[in-house]
Amino acid sequence: MRRSQPYRALGFAIASALAVLATTHCGGTSETEIIAPDAVRCATTLSETSASVPGDGGRVSIAIDAARECDWTAAADASWVQLSSTSGQGAATVVVTAAPNPLSSTRTAGVRINNQQFSLTQQARPCRFALAPTSATVGARGGRGTIEITTDETCAWQASTDESWVTLSNVSQTGPGTLGFEVAALDGPARTGVVRIADQRFTITQTQAEPPAPPSPPSPEPQPLPPGPGLPAPRELSVRVLSDSSVELSWRSSDSAAQTQVYRNGAVLATKEPGVTSHVDAGLTRATSYSYVVRHVRSGTSSSDSNTVVGRPVFFATGGAISTSGGYRQHLFTSSGTFVVTQGGTIDEIIIIGGGGGGGGSERGTEWGSGGGGAGGVKVITMKSESAGTYSISVGSGGAGGGSASSRPDVNDGHPGGASAYGGETALGGGAGAGSGTNSHAHPGYNGGSGGGGAAAPGGAGTPGQGNAGGAGAFNRGGAAGGGGGGGKGGPGSPASAGTGGGGGPGLSTWAGTVASGGKGGRGSAGAGGGGAAIGDGGDGNNSGGNGGRGANGAVLIRYRQ
Repeated sequence: MRRSQPYRALGFAIASALAVLATTHCGGTSETEIIAPDAVRCATTLSETSASVPGDGGRVSIAIDAARECDWTAAADASWVQLSSTSGQGAATVVVTAAPNPLSSTRTAGVRINNQQFSLTQQARPCRFALAPTSATVGARGGRGTIEITTDETCAWQASTDESWVTLSNVSQTGPGTLGFEVAALDGPARTGVVRIADQRFTITQTQAEPPAPPSPPSPEPQPLPPGPGLPAPRELSVRVLSDSSVELSWRSSDSAAQTQVYRNGAVLATKEPGVTSHVDAGLTRATSYSYVVRHVRSGTSSSDSNTVVGRPVFFATGGAISTSGGYRQHLFTSSGTFVVTQGGTIDEIIIIGGGGGGGGSERGTEWGSGGGGAGGVKVITMKSESAGTYSISVGSGGAGGGSASSRPDVNDGHPGGASAYGGETALGGGAGAGSGTNSHAHPGYNGGSGGGGAAAPGGAGTPGQGNAGGAGAFNRGGAAGGGGGGGKGGPGSPASAGTGGGGGPGLSTWAGTVASGGKGGRGSAGAGGGGAAIGDGGDGNNSGGNGGRGANGAVLIRYRQ
């Protein structure tokens, strides 16, 4: 019976506590019941579980349904999402605000409110395009030019025109690029045309041909005299082309006291004083033939004609490998040298190409593909005036391919191409392709004129106005990986997929053929990347592994009308 005493005491304490909670009022009894929040009673529900906002940003309101005594907290898992409230009690509304999307791809974020999840999707930023320049004026003779297009790497664009007298090249590209145009010669009034590039407009104005000069009024210029007996003609008339608009005539006098009349195409051009034995005829039309003779005149008597010579003013130079095509003289430099101008004037077009980047090497015995080398940068110069003289040309070497002996991908990297230069203008070398190895599977490509391809990582960036980005490599845990292709002047390198290397970026189509193509990425077991090209296609990836391909040397191409 003694053991029951504690239990009796406990029962008494409980009874006393219950008595405290019971109070009698006016003969009645009221009871107060205290109930704490629990998980079931405080369950939270949301009015929305997902929403989408535009790329320029936006807001979404989420209504929270909860009992008034129940607390809630809210948090977003992305920095570009802001919440109007992060905690509260009972029913409420939370406004979710998304900042503008800087990317050209969609993105997602999550918002968690207690145990409820809200998913927010933001659309890609619209592609935006900019042109430099936005217009051009071309003379009646026609000519060539380029337009630089600036946009995001993933934005595709096309160019077109309704004008039959405007010819476009490289009209379909992805990312930043260069569009070429050529305007035909005009024999009539001025005209204006429009080139459409994505949502932008480029205006070409061609000035009218100059009207023929009005006939000259009678002048005191000497008129041809009938040949007289006894006055000898000048001897050994010769002509030397000075530039694409001037020639120099020289002769030997047969009478030291006689003047000399110079005739061009049968008309008196000038009268030279006794003792003068040369004349420069300037302001001529390029690539046009002119016939010349000279006569002595004295005391109203004229000699017979000298021998006849023909002058044809043209630009002329030596250096590099020389060829002719379509009325043009062309110089190709694939190594450094000198361009010697003997007859100055206007060069129609100069194309400067940097050396291609070397492809990345891949550790032997692995399954990691490496990146292709980027193409060298490209600079295009049109209608450049050069006087007689010697001009240095520097041609960048192609970058060496990466090795295959190391497990460190950076040791197996390709090497960048060298820069090429002419007349103060420089085209950068192509970026190196990323190497691969078991030490690290993810290794990005390198920046350059065009970027090198990556190994299970993004490709390198291209230089604006000179090239494009390299493609990204792919990683495959279950088998062979692929390396990204190097970028080219005409577009970025292609990304790799598992077991397949990315293709090299396309080159730029020119009168000299395709230039500045990216190297292809390696793929398969220890695939090594190919090197970037200067002229023609980029090198193939070595799919059986080993060292990366060497980039091609750069080039400088020059042409002018003859």
